[in-house]
Amino acid sequence: MHSLEQTLYWMQTVITHPLGVAEGIASTAARRVIDIDPANAEEVVTRSETLSAVQRMEIYSHAYYARLLDCLREEFPALRYSLGEELFDEFAVGYLQDYPSASYTLFELGSRFPRYLRETRPPRAESTVGSSQSADWADFLIDLAEWELVFNQVFDGPGLESKSAFQVNQLLQLTPVQLVETRLFVSPALRLLRFKFPVSRYFSAFRRQEMPELPEPEQSLIAISRRRFKVKTLELTPAAYEILYALIQGQTIGDAIAAAAPYTDLHAASFGDELRTWFHQWAELGFFEFALIPD
Repeated sequence: MHSLEQTLYWMQTVITHPLGVAEGIASTAARRVIDIDPANAEEVVTRSETLSAVQRMEIYSHAYYARLLDCLREEFPALRYSLGEELFDEFAVGYLQDYPSASYTLFELGSRFPRYLRETRPPRAESTVGSSQSADWADFLIDLAEWELVFNQVFDGPGLESKSAFQVNQLLQLTPVQLVETRLFVSPALRLLRFKFPVSRYFSAFRRQEMPELPEPEQSLIAISRRRFKVKTLELTPAAYEILYALIQGQTIGDAIAAAAPYTDLHAASFGDELRTWFHQWAELGFFEFALIPD
């Protein structure tokens, strides 16, 4: 006689197995709890008048995976649009088989989907015409999946809503020496992303129901964060990207600006004007939490 705890754990292991109920019963994890094979499943679950024990459990297994599939469709709507319903579902089912849900929360369900797409992409020579180094359709899909994943993580993750907004005017009151030695601590919601395609623009067009076409390859540098419970995105120049990257790494403002200098051809005065514009904009978008100002 099996205990209720054993039976529940066994059923969970069997029903959630990515290859199906019979494979779940025969799995090592299930046999550690109740050591039977699929032919003897009725020792644990009784059959009905019309269905065997395995068939009864398959109903729950199908419902479980149908729910997970619905969640992935909701989490990656632009990717689903790009691939089409049928092809998206094929990728999603393959993903759930290779990366079964292992968390108590559905928030983590799609966290490895971009990795799965990278691992299963066709060889570049087969998926693109021309240079073997050029970006192709598979690269676009991977970029788009990464973008939607990060967008959802920023939307649901920690932010600064409970704290006072950082005021960039604090920096204007500093001496030049203090300013270059100041460190800016960024919002926990801030992410920097580098893509081969303009997926942020594509995603925005999709949300406006403009039915966007596959874009041409184009390096895209994006900052994404959240302010007042709204996700904010900003396309960056290479110099702006380098500054924010250095600040995220904990470097001083002076070191961050120095790191960006090779990425701009503006003379000092024009670059200074651009820096002021950027820092005001970044503060408005909630990129910064507070400043550590030296004495």
